[in-house]
Amino acid sequence: SSGDILDGLGGEPEARQDLGLVAQVAVRTIRAGVLRSKWEAFNGRAMDQAVWARLNGAYALAIRSGADRLAVHPRADRVTETTAEREYLRAMALQSIGMEQFDPVRVEAATSLVHYVLPLLELSDTPDLSSCYWVDVAGSLPPARLITTPDRIVLPRFFSGAAVSVSLRSLLDLSAVGSLPPGLPPQIEAGGVMASVLSRMVRVWANEAPMRLHRRMPMEGVVVVAEGLARVVGKLTGGEDASGVWRMRDASKQGLGLDLPAPDAARLRLGTLIGFRPTDGEHWCIGVVRRIKRLGWVETSVQEQVAVGVEFLGRSPEAISADDGSRAFIALLLDPLQRGGAVRIVVPNPGPSPEQPLFLVSSGKTIKLMPIDTLEYGVDFVVRVYQLVS
Repeated sequence: SSGDILDGLGGEPEARQDLGLVAQVAVRTIRAGVLRSKWEAFNGRAMDQAVWARLNGAYALAIRSGADRLAVHPRADRVTETTAEREYLRAMALQSIGMEQFDPVRVEAATSLVHYVLPLLELSDTPDLSSCYWVDVAGSLPPARLITTPDRIVLPRFFSGAAVSVSLRSLLDLSAVGSLPPGLPPQIEAGGVMASVLSRMVRVWANEAPMRLHRRMPMEGVVVVAEGLARVVGKLTGGEDASGVWRMRDASKQGLGLDLPAPDAARLRLGTLIGFRPTDGEHWCIGVVRRIKRLGWVETSVQEQVAVGVEFLGRSPEAISADDGSRAFIALLLDPLQRGGAVRIVVPNPGPSPEQPLFLVSSGKTIKLMPIDTLEYGVDFVVRVYQLVS
């Protein structure tokens, strides 16, 4: 296997002088790790640290041998060339977006989109303001979010996707109106799949991933939770949609920390809209799942807990009848309506065009809203900003 050959090269200084061989082995080892990560992601699991140690070892060997940028043909029947640096960059990009927290269709979309934008992603040995992930290739740990510049590292590598974030925003706008450039697999266009994955990439690579701005205070208790836009709407309109009970760990002005059994967390995805209320209360709030801290790639037991971070979207959401001129639906109003003022509204995805006005029916009156901006795409929803004009 490539792993055995890699171990052999590491122990034979003379063999490392064959740069073509080193590059081939490094590329194949890293590619095998990326395929492994995709397989694990299909099952909702992050890539094992032991596999990352193997990837790091392959890339470190290529760097130290001077073969990290040597072009090789990974397949004899194709003219495609690649390098160890390029393949490690791919692995780091997929790691950064939390691919294991997507459903299988979005895993496929993420791998396709990363391949599509790979030439614009950056990997360097020094950090800059746009760097969002880092790794010590000489170690065994996987890449991690860059919070402060690390010290005492041997072979640092810093990842940045800032150069592509503007293009991704444009692609996000195109996907909203169903106009996509050629070269993308057709299956990622359906059901808001592309929009939700692009939204995640933009958030992470533009360094917009939510950071904890307020201290979280320990707070024990349980909350009733409804997952997904349809169920949240059902709860706000008095329906009997299914709900679950999650245990609260801590809270801040920005959000909640919740714990739930690992089997229940297996179906949860980043960008899931949830409604929640105390078990002894009737007032619903809504938020979006921002973090899912899993235990790793190993199978989890029923007793084990998964930590989930939820960011508040609205503390007094209102379900309201809406129409975009072609169909009627229920939207969630997050801010009070004021003439000339801007309001955030949660609409279904797929749903109304981002360029069309929205008409709300409130207290027997029809209210016209003009679109201003799209804030984010979730699993089955979009948060847009509208301005009240009449």
